[in-house]
This record gives sequence, C-alpha cells and structure tokens, in this order.
Amino acid sequence: MKAGSIFKMRGKPLNGWSEDDKKIPAEYYSWCNSWIKDWLRVLKPGASSFVFAGRRMAHRCICAEDNGFIFKDMIAWNKEKAAHRAQRISCVFERRNDDKNVIKWNGWKVGNLRPVFEPILWFMKPYKMGGTLADNVIENSVGA
Repeated sequence: MKAGSIFKMRGKPLNGWSEDDKKIPAEYYSWCNSWIKDWLRVLKPGASSFVFAGRRMAHRCICAEDNGFIFKDMIAWNKEKAAHRAQRISCVFERRNDDKNVIKWNGWKVGNLRPVFEPILWFMKPYKMGGTLADNVIENSVGA
C-alpha cells in the first residue's frame, strides 16, 4: 500500500489548521498499523526493525506497537546542518496587505524549532514466552 493513499501531505498552513489537517495524526497511526502487521509476520523472533518516523509523528509510530512489537529505544540522528523553519510572521501580513501589522510584527517569527535531529525508533519482535534472549539467539540467530 502506498503511503499517499492514507497519509496525505498537506504542506504548511498559512491561515491556520483545517479540519483535514487535524486528521493527520490519526491517518499516520492508521498507516503505521497497515504495514506493521506484515513486518511482525515476516521478521524472526528477536529481530530488530528501525523506523525513521519524524519528530512530529514518532509517538504515533511507537503506539503502533499495540500490534505486537516491543519498542526498545530511540536513536537520534543529529544533523550538522538543518534549515531554520521559522517563518517571518510579517510575511503573512504582507500577503494580506495588512501594513499596520507588517510594521508591528517586523522581525518576529512563528514558533518553529530548527530540525537538528531525526528520531530513529528501534522495535524488536518478541521472542518465545518463557525463553531467554540467549535461547532466541541460538534458535533464530538474531537478538544479540
């Protein structure tokens, strides 16, 4: 299933969040649930899976562990260079031809953090109940 069929990119809203924008987190969670079951089916017990989930939706991907994976940890990919994402608020007022607020809010930016890291989520398929990780390594050659 293509990601775009459930989870739609809508871009950055200039005039506030629409009702469709508010559905993005639930759509992303649904999309994660659509592929996570197949991963669980094909991976060996004790095998790991690493998912680049993005800062905004990582928590939704972690919640998809409801389907059977164990969330082990999160790794941060630190980016040496990342573009500043904060937009000058006066640009919005310029588009609206609101000269009074262009002057009043000159130099101010909307509150967006610079994306200097990317979360990488580490999941593991559970191994047999009652067994140990060492037993799993012998049986499936994964997990260590």
